[in-house]
Amino acid sequence: MGSTIGTELGTTFSAIAPLGQTQYVDLYQVLQVSATADMEAVRSAVAKQRHLWVKRQTSADPGRRTEAEARVRDIDRAEQVLLDLSSRAAFDRERNAHRPSDADNPGAAHYATRGAIDAEAWFLRAHSSFLLGNVSDAGHEFTEAIRLRPDSALYHYGFAEALAAQEKWREALVEYEHALRLDPGNPEYRTSIAVACLQDEKADRAVELMEALITEFPETEVYEYYLGIALHDNALDALGQIKPFAYTGRMADSGGYSVVSEAQADWLERQAGRIQALRCKDPEIRRTAEHLMELATDARNVRWNLEGSGPWVGAFVLFGVLPFLGGLSVSAGAVIFGLIVGGLIAALFTSTRRAPVWKHKLTALTETGRLLYPGI
Repeated sequence: MGSTIGTELGTTFSAIAPLGQTQYVDLYQVLQVSATADMEAVRSAVAKQRHLWVKRQTSADPGRRTEAEARVRDIDRAEQVLLDLSSRAAFDRERNAHRPSDADNPGAAHYATRGAIDAEAWFLRAHSSFLLGNVSDAGHEFTEAIRLRPDSALYHYGFAEALAAQEKWREALVEYEHALRLDPGNPEYRTSIAVACLQDEKADRAVELMEALITEFPETEVYEYYLGIALHDNALDALGQIKPFAYTGRMADSGGYSVVSEAQADWLERQAGRIQALRCKDPEIRRTAEHLMELATDARNVRWNLEGSGPWVGAFVLFGVLPFLGGLSVSAGAVIFGLIVGGLIAALFTSTRRAPVWKHKLTALTETGRLLYPGI
């Protein structure tokens, strides 16, 4: 069913997407940020838009796939231009001098459908609203299209995308799954379900979905991209979960996760190895593997914990140093006693205070009651 709908609306996608390389492209509109957005806002928008459009490159419909591929190119260009001060200044001058035409503006398609009542026109309005970043309007317009044609997988998928853009992940997941029921096996919809699962803390299901897709489509790098992210998040879910900590009414530590066992360090290394074995060369995926390896390495580093060591020092001096020094001129037995007891105290102190970082964290979190879940 999905392919039939895509064929019906193939001209719609090309008509409303200002993505051709011969047309002017407003890079701020591509990222859906203002022209005054700072570098951090631009970086965040690049990541958000890339996640949204990369998965659409897996669509079986040529029109949707072409649109997504062009959009990803525009996102890449926006990243290069807007994160470089001189390039951004030049683009701003070009943008200020540019007079947009209808071909440059997805809003033209939206305007042209005012008053239309058929399902396809509602879909056209919804899709153009989506491109303009008016995701709330898009959501309403997608629901109107669904009302008129409830058996359209594409309409349900579009509504899910609008919900996801508003970070309403559980509602989006319901619509993604509805779309998949109407168009079983659709790889684009399955990928979107995996992405929604990652946002809803269901990384294990996301891993299952993406591994199945890679088995079916082994040459598709996009699936490896999302599998890499899913493996990373699933690896973190297996770690110890830490309760937030407030001090004098203020949040001192927001909690999160931590390696609290040797098994967890091993697990992180194995998952990092799986990510590194993927053919996907995207820098983000490389960083996810590096992050897991760093967590494992840091957890295994051996450190001293000298907090509260005063009593140990006192016992060492009292039962080790003083008998040893006092016995040098009086009694060989006292010297031996000082050596033995002092050595035992030093050995016991070392065994309890010099350990891998994960062991120190486990002790501290357990003693303070902040370990919510010990992990695997």
